[in-house]
Amino acid sequence: MSRGFEPLKTVHASGWLLIAVGGISIAAGLLVLAYPEMTLLVLGLVAGINVLLLGVQALVDAVTDEDGSGARMLVAVLGVLGVLGGIVMMRRPGETVLVIVMVLGLWLVLSGLTEAIISLTVPGERGLRLLRAAVDFLIGVLILAWPDVSVATVAVLAAIAFLVRGVSAVYVGWQTRRTGSVAVAS
Repeated sequence: MSRGFEPLKTVHASGWLLIAVGGISIAAGLLVLAYPEMTLLVLGLVAGINVLLLGVQALVDAVTDEDGSGARMLVAVLGVLGVLGGIVMMRRPGETVLVIVMVLGLWLVLSGLTEAIISLTVPGERGLRLLRAAVDFLIGVLILAWPDVSVATVAVLAAIAFLVRGVSAVYVGWQTRRTGSVAVAS
């Protein structure tokens, strides 16, 4: 492990990064559920910020992971896609629901597939990872496949995905703080 990543490794190992990102994801999910008829601009910003933060968290997981497996590379790719997707949604939040549908839907499908692969190849928290993978994948497919999807429908589906991912991250972060060992949380 490179010495340059030691501060990241320390923050990651404490569990606080997972708890913070999970808390933000829960807040985003609750906000979107409370106001499903929000404007396209607000949905684009909330979803963009959340996907960006989830991408950053995935990159931190990839960089600080001690395991040299292919899972680390998958998590890094997902992190890069999350950061890029978040930026795209924040850059053009009010232009069209199609941008949000495509970026959010694709990110959720890829996140679900990545999580499923990791859950089947890396030990620990397998059930939680498979649940998160199934939710992300199914909601991503619904968002992408729904003809004439409305902003409210995308908002509710995104909120469900954000809540599941947020609760999962807080749980894993809390377990990390309690036991002192980091579980893969991406």
